[in-house]
Amino acid sequence: MKRRALTPISDEIAPTYRFADLCFRPGQGLFRNNLRLPVPPKETQLLELLLRAEGDVVSQATIEQALWPRQDVHYDSLARCVYSLRKILRQSGVDCVQTVSKHGYRITESIHLQHPGRHQPARLDAVETSSTPAYSYYLSGLREASIPSPEKLSLAIRFLQKSVALDPTYDAALALIADVTMYQCVRGYLPPEKALMQAQHAYLTALAHNPSHVPSRVAKAWFKGMIGQNLDEGLAILDEALEDDPDYAPGYAHRSWFSRARGDAKAAVLDQREGAKLNPEALLNRHGLAFTLFHSLNVQEAIELETELAQNYPDDDTTHTYLAVFEAYMGREKEALEAATRGMALSADIPGIVANIAYVEATVGSRSRAGELVRFALENKENRSPRPHIAPALCALGRESEAISLMMASKQEHCPWFYGMRTDPRIAAIVNEDRLVRLYE
Repeated sequence: MKRRALTPISDEIAPTYRFADLCFRPGQGLFRNNLRLPVPPKETQLLELLLRAEGDVVSQATIEQALWPRQDVHYDSLARCVYSLRKILRQSGVDCVQTVSKHGYRITESIHLQHPGRHQPARLDAVETSSTPAYSYYLSGLREASIPSPEKLSLAIRFLQKSVALDPTYDAALALIADVTMYQCVRGYLPPEKALMQAQHAYLTALAHNPSHVPSRVAKAWFKGMIGQNLDEGLAILDEALEDDPDYAPGYAHRSWFSRARGDAKAAVLDQREGAKLNPEALLNRHGLAFTLFHSLNVQEAIELETELAQNYPDDDTTHTYLAVFEAYMGREKEALEAATRGMALSADIPGIVANIAYVEATVGSRSRAGELVRFALENKENRSPRPHIAPALCALGRESEAISLMMASKQEHCPWFYGMRTDPRIAAIVNEDRLVRLYE
């Protein structure tokens, strides 16, 4: 039996499942009235399996293999998981998980699928696998990738590599390896050189199976341009992929990096708006839109977008960090510090987050505190902060020469943020400095 898998982090192919008054978004969770409900990981995975079956029975064996791959599972574990999921759904007024004696479980409510866009053959012919264990590992990798901690993203890669080991032609899993690797790199968890090697092996393997595979071509374009620093070739690959599949939303988010690399913040916003329009459910698309809005000085719109995300995703560190930065830039000290406190409560051990909070502290006048955070971000070797993330705080502290040196070092390290932050208004003064202008050109 061929099982259709999800696409990379963006959830571009995966539909939204609506049943009763609930909404399930793969990779994001269960929602009611746009508020996310607290559902543990195993119960989330079980719910997704049942919804994918669209009312058909899902066998106990299939569920056990998906939730506990390569483990001997006692039936009590499955029974407890089913009981827990039923309890969560009943608290929302929905009782729809039916036990089919000696067979498995099914959803009894009508399920309505909302697809984000057209699905082109370039994607569909590579998102299936004949291996149930490979599919299970893929789902596990996708689930872990939705949590942006170093440990979870590393675990996602391991699950996906196991998926590919079971089915070497599983192009969706290969493309997702490249996608998660990009996320590891931009978060500072993986050095650019190592990220390029890991992603390149994945997307080149997929393209050897299927040269038209759009997700792999888009990943290749980003790594070629942002880390390989060949902007023209990377953009050409990306544009060709989007010509073949103009509804592939992640491609527009990737293209916004190229627009920023060329110093065109307004074009970057247009790219991100297109991606968000095609897939408004993807959290990364909305973060990307807010980020580029800030770069184009549409700061209030960026604040409004992140404020909404903070309400719906209270455990997302990027949401609170962006909101703190945007509010600080606008001179709203109280709001900036409140958001910064939430961001630090979630990720005080992540140097990239700390570097951005250092900018907030410097902007509101807490220079000593900002200096401490800058030192942490500079000196921490584990999950090392991308150097350009530290530059805004240094500029706010009047240490522009150090900021320029960091930006130049990031170019030598092939850090993607050297290009990604070219249009950041917080470092506008140094970006126009002759030494950096020559590097960009």
